[in-house]
Parts: sequence; structure tokens; C-alpha cells
Amino acid sequence: MTDREKVIKGLECHISKKCAIGSYTCPYWENDDCTNSVMVDALELLKARVLTPEEIKAYDGYCWGEQKDEKIMYVCLIKDGLLSMVSDYEDPPYDVEKLCWPDYGKVWRYWSAQPTDEQRKTVKWDG
Repeated sequence: MTDREKVIKGLECHISKKCAIGSYTCPYWENDDCTNSVMVDALELLKARVLTPEEIKAYDGYCWGEQKDEKIMYVCLIKDGLLSMVSDYEDPPYDVEKLCWPDYGKVWRYWSAQPTDEQRKTVKWDG
């Protein structure tokens, strides 16, 4: 189970209150305070952060792309190992494995959620 799947399952469990009556197995049950643990992990998933290449290769969903020398962000959809730019024109999807990985973090990067301008300025580039 991925971290995202674990968080979703934990949140579903706590929202339905099935965790409290023990009729559902919470993935956080082993913690003394599973409610707090699932909330901490959920908050971490919601925060914008730069994804690692490994995360991108395994990613399914929307992410936000950034080019180092550009002022704009662009939205991408990664599904089944293919990356599509979400835009007004139709580009063919890119194979995630074939992206220019040596430039990742130096020239371009992807964020897990839309970052604020402050986050974009604060998070340093690798090169």
C-alpha cells in the first residue's frame, strides 16, 4: 500500500468511526494515537513539495511542473507512466521513463500540489 493509499484508508476508517469500534482494521491501528498519526500523514500529503524522480515514475494523478527560468507553472497529469500537459492544445503524452532525468531538479521539477510563490522562491534548485 502506498502512503497515499494508507492515508485514504485511514481517513475513511476514522470518518466512518469504524476504527473506534474495531470492526474495521485501521492501517494506523498499531500507533498509540492512530487518529493523530493519520491526520499528520494527511497534512503532509496535502502540502506542496517537490517530488523525487522515483515518486514521479510511480505517480498517478495531477502535479504541477516548473521550469527554472520561467515564471509560470503548468499542470500535468501522470497516468499509467504517461505524462500529459494539461493545456489548450493537444500534445501526445510523454513516457515518464524517457524524460530528461539528468536535468531534473536543475532545469525542471514537479510539485505534488500547487506551490505558493513563496514556496517556489524558498525551495532551492539542485543546480
